[in-house]
Amino acid sequence: MQIKFVFTITILLSLLMTACNNNSPKQQFMKGPWSGPFGTQMGLTKLQIERYTMLAEVGTDGQTFAGQEVPNDYGLKFDSVVYSINSVEGLCALSLVTKSDEDIGILRQKIEDVFGKPTIERPGKYVTWDKKNLKPSILIVINYIPNSNVIKVFYPNADRCKLL
Repeated sequence: MQIKFVFTITILLSLLMTACNNNSPKQQFMKGPWSGPFGTQMGLTKLQIERYTMLAEVGTDGQTFAGQEVPNDYGLKFDSVVYSINSVEGLCALSLVTKSDEDIGILRQKIEDVFGKPTIERPGKYVTWDKKNLKPSILIVINYIPNSNVIKVFYPNADRCKLL
C-alpha cells in the first residue's frame, strides 16, 4: 500500500513538472521572446513586456510607454524604445530609434531576410514593408534621418488602438 502511494506521488510530481516545462507553447507565449519583429507580437500585455524592460508611461493617452530594451534586439543597440500598449488590444505598435547608420543597414537586411524586399522605397528618406503583402500582416517603416533613424512596427490592431 505504501509503495503504491509513493509510486503515485512520484508519477504526479513528474506530470506536474512536465506541465510546468518552460518550453511548452503556453509558457513560451507567456515568457517570450516571441516570433514577431524584435521578439514581440501583436496583443502582448504590458506585464509580458515588463519581463524584458521597465516601462514608464509617456504622454497622457495611457497607452504609450518608454522602455530600454526589446525582447530580441538582433545584437543592436537602440537609443529609444517606445511601446504602444492598449489596455484591451495589447501591443499595437513599437517605435525604435538608432543613431547608428551602420546598424540601420544591418537591421534592414534582417527585415528583408524575413519579409522580403520592401513595397515602397524612397532612397535616403524611408522604406516600407506594407501590411497587405506580409504574413502575419504588419506594417514596418524605417525613416532615414542621419544619426537618428526611426523604425516603426504597426500591428493589425493599430487602427483599433487609434494609431493609424
